[in-house]
Amino acid sequence: MLSCALQKSTKELERKPLFKQVDNSGIDFVNDLTPTLELSAFDYIYFQNGGGVAVADFDQDGFEDVFFTSNLHPDRIYRNLGSLKFEDLTQSASTDGFSGGSLKSWSTGVAICDVNDDGYPDIYICKSGNIKRGRATENLLYINNKDFTFTEKGKEYGLNDANYSTQAVFFDYDLDGDLDAFILNHSPLFGDPELAYQLDKLKNALKPHSNSLYLNDGGHFRNVTSEAGLLAYSKGLGVVASDLDQDGWIDLYVANDFSKPDRLYLNQGDGTFKEGLKGNVGHISQFSMGCDIADMNNDGLLDISVVDMAPANNFRSKTQMPSMSIEDFRTYTEEYDYLHQYMFNSLLLNQGNGKFSEIAKMAGIHKTDWSWSTLLADFDNDGLKDNVVTNGYMFNRMDNDFSLRFDSMMRSYDRNPPLEARRDWIDAPPSYKLANYAWKNMSDLRFQDVSQDWGFSKESFSNGAAYSDLDNDGDLDLIVNNLNDTAFIFENTCTNNFLQLELSTEGRFDLNRFLNSTATLYYDEEIQLVEFTLSKGYQSSTSNILHFGLGQLDTVDSVLIQVPGEEARVIKDVEANQRLILDYPDTRKSSRYKMTKENGHMFIEQVLQGLEYTHKENDYDDFIKELLLPHRNSRYGPFISKGDVNNDGMEDIYIGGASGQSAALFIQQSSGGFASSNSETWEVDVESEDMKSCFFDVDNDGDLDLYVVSGGNAYYPGDS
Repeated sequence: MLSCALQKSTKELERKPLFKQVDNSGIDFVNDLTPTLELSAFDYIYFQNGGGVAVADFDQDGFEDVFFTSNLHPDRIYRNLGSLKFEDLTQSASTDGFSGGSLKSWSTGVAICDVNDDGYPDIYICKSGNIKRGRATENLLYINNKDFTFTEKGKEYGLNDANYSTQAVFFDYDLDGDLDAFILNHSPLFGDPELAYQLDKLKNALKPHSNSLYLNDGGHFRNVTSEAGLLAYSKGLGVVASDLDQDGWIDLYVANDFSKPDRLYLNQGDGTFKEGLKGNVGHISQFSMGCDIADMNNDGLLDISVVDMAPANNFRSKTQMPSMSIEDFRTYTEEYDYLHQYMFNSLLLNQGNGKFSEIAKMAGIHKTDWSWSTLLADFDNDGLKDNVVTNGYMFNRMDNDFSLRFDSMMRSYDRNPPLEARRDWIDAPPSYKLANYAWKNMSDLRFQDVSQDWGFSKESFSNGAAYSDLDNDGDLDLIVNNLNDTAFIFENTCTNNFLQLELSTEGRFDLNRFLNSTATLYYDEEIQLVEFTLSKGYQSSTSNILHFGLGQLDTVDSVLIQVPGEEARVIKDVEANQRLILDYPDTRKSSRYKMTKENGHMFIEQVLQGLEYTHKENDYDDFIKELLLPHRNSRYGPFISKGDVNNDGMEDIYIGGASGQSAALFIQQSSGGFASSNSETWEVDVESEDMKSCFFDVDNDGDLDLYVVSGGNAYYPGDS
């Protein structure tokens, strides 16, 4: 175990704002994107989705370097010289993103990995764009030559995925000691939810529209998407690999755009994944963009943040209001059986039992306009993780006035306008540069908008973003990739205490071993949990240093480190304001154990004789009367109460009925099972919609009486 003190300011008061934009860093990268008749959103609907950022210490000199992806121009890599100074080494590093000298290539996301396990970070570049315009979409893998040069070997390693890729995440899903790869793709087909639904039922036809999972098989990657149960229609814009259910196996959260709902793929520990979101959360975002996972309330459970595109002011809210089609909503939620989706950001609070509560509105972070990245980290070092969101869209196709005019034009050309007809439309939508958001965690799951206070006042079209302690002073700086504007470098000026952890194997950078490790701090009856993940936010990869803010705390009671597949390690009495380097012996082959997935369940389904009741909901469409309802209030299903109605020591069950259906009382039998009782009693109120019910002894005569309230949404108050 080593520790190194980082430069720490002793100023009594924090400077304001918290972040200071650095204008002379040497980073001059611009993701320059101008629509033309030959290439615009007419050809590729994700034309304006921007690029990503990655940080990693490529030359192992102690400073994390920066990599940017560009859509139409060369990707760029900058070496960190210290003191927030950088030099562009793209040409000598051979990492411009154009494989084989082809300029027809469109970079999207960037991920950091170490596929050859040599202790030096490699770079994986995702490709997309319009194939019809001759653009190559094979992803690239740059192997680090250990001298700040790289060699492209995507095909050699089997990672030259040719789908429309947004981002990649490397993780050891089978716990065999090497990194596997999940490639987040999006289907080239847009605007047809029915086709997306039908494609999901197919197999081979799905491959061009699906994400990809690659198993690291002895240093070569093999596509195992279908075998793993991950072959599915995708509109993926965000992905994070995380052990969300804390069973030791790494899961995947996939954020999908448009009608296709997000997916939580739970690792089953046998090489397969199972969808775990349906039935475990009430609703999610609709146009999901970037996502991140972190413990936002310091309860030791990992929560999920997803950003959408809900406008933050009234004018944009009205001009960009999404469809309120009752038929579409019914199709998605009933015919397709999709989760309920709404155009707001999501904050999924982990309840620890497989369930999540969506609380973005309660937390106050549900509207941040057309957003891309969400990054969850403790930026002000107060012990609570904050939320930084990038946003802005160069040409806003969601503007309803523009959409009406545009659709009229498209219909006049049978949806296929000639090039000349496009001239007046390629840059016609309204354009809103917006300032990025900073949400300070105020504890108790409340967040305060501190965007201006923290220095996020400049308006931009910002997309991918990453955090890193670029100057090694104990706080997290920010790097942001912008469309048609120089990338932002924000220096963090925080003065609160901190603790940073770096994991290594005998002094060697070791992603294959330590990715998805967790570190938990214990102090003053409080805990903080951080999971070691890189790919997060939007098309980006963040620092490999685990960062904790400590406020004014000087010492941490203990730190517990859990490496996947290894025994936990505890370090006691750790002082603040240092980067603690935890060096592990190279004993993985002897100490790494293979965990088994527990197959037991908390509940076991049991069929009880005589308990025969099928709820039949009456046919009523709430949306006809109340268009703005988020869901049907008339369809709450049967309400159930239990109580010992005959004083025989066994609990009986009452099930309420919908309008037009009688309720039922089932008496538990000593021989096992149930028997229906008093059916004629409930016929009197057959037209009522039974809601809540309650057994209690209202007249104090020693037996249980039953109170049933009637409701539903089909009737007005006072209707009989």
